[in-house]
Amino acid sequence: MDLKDDIMIAAKDIGIDMIGFTDSVSKDFFVPIYEDRKSKGCLVLLDSVDSKEWFSPKAHWDLCKSVVSIGVPYRWEEECELGGTQGLFARVSRGVDYHKVLHEKIKQMMERVKKYHPDIDYKAYVDNGPVSDRAFAWAAGVGFYGKNGFIISPDYGSFVFLGQVLLNKELSEKSTPLESMCGHCDLCINACPVDALKGPFRFDGNKCISYLTQKKGILNRQERKAIGQSLYGCDICQDVCPFNKEAKLSKEGKFKADCKDIAPELEYILNMDNKTYSEYFKGTSSGWRGKRTLQRNAVILCGNILLENNFTLLLQCIHDQREEIRIHAMFSLLEYGARGEKTVEEHIQAESCDFMDKFNRYR
Repeated sequence: MDLKDDIMIAAKDIGIDMIGFTDSVSKDFFVPIYEDRKSKGCLVLLDSVDSKEWFSPKAHWDLCKSVVSIGVPYRWEEECELGGTQGLFARVSRGVDYHKVLHEKIKQMMERVKKYHPDIDYKAYVDNGPVSDRAFAWAAGVGFYGKNGFIISPDYGSFVFLGQVLLNKELSEKSTPLESMCGHCDLCINACPVDALKGPFRFDGNKCISYLTQKKGILNRQERKAIGQSLYGCDICQDVCPFNKEAKLSKEGKFKADCKDIAPELEYILNMDNKTYSEYFKGTSSGWRGKRTLQRNAVILCGNILLENNFTLLLQCIHDQREEIRIHAMFSLLEYGARGEKTVEEHIQAESCDFMDKFNRYR
């Protein structure tokens, strides 16, 4: 049987809902978009690479002759209330780490294919590989390129995890890329509260709420206010997309999460020790930035949501041994007006000159 047909059958059997095929030629369609972002300083360290390599699989594996692009939907219809003492994890971070889930699916798929094509070789990448998932997903017809920069499937929307499989064999035919179906719709652009979407296909990663929740170090006030109630990630520009309103839901149970994990109590996050943190985030995709960054975000949320319970948590955090937590606790206390300012004045005197410089620079 044809290699492409065998891949499609194997993919369907193991629960890969979306699959497409393309050649190993560089996807130059995306180069101008990428270079425009780069020239305007809109790239972040998480995705700043050489465009010649980012869109060309042969730059990483000269034996590559074709690319299989897969997609697995991850949206479940969870109904969780979000109270003022809680923080929110975006859908991308819920359930089992998608890197592990997709890599396992690809492994199972290719093991089946190898039974009929033993001389086939491959390299698999999920999100953090050396090639652009979105460029090859588009080229392989998995979805069209949306104005918010996401790959959008007419059937499954944009809440889809992507993976790429580089093959050393040519395929009998390749898929046809989908033309954009956004039309005159600008809902995602208008919904972004931080102006990270500067226009159609014009994304400033430095402003993105999702990036800010993962950014290390001290955040300035504009950045702190921007993350709102987000502990990790952001779904705003996807939630408003019409294609996500009627999209098919995920069938992958590993991406389903309980409300206590979707919107945990800030007190629980702030009181985590290293052991609890490791157990809580073991096997997830949201723990990679570490406990300090997550707890910093929780401290910021306590200043964005002005409640007595959150104020009390800040009084504890101001004594934290970690400078990053203390300084953000002081920033958040300032949001409570006179009583917060008084508390900060009482404690900041014991800090170093370097701490004071950072405090004044970022407050």
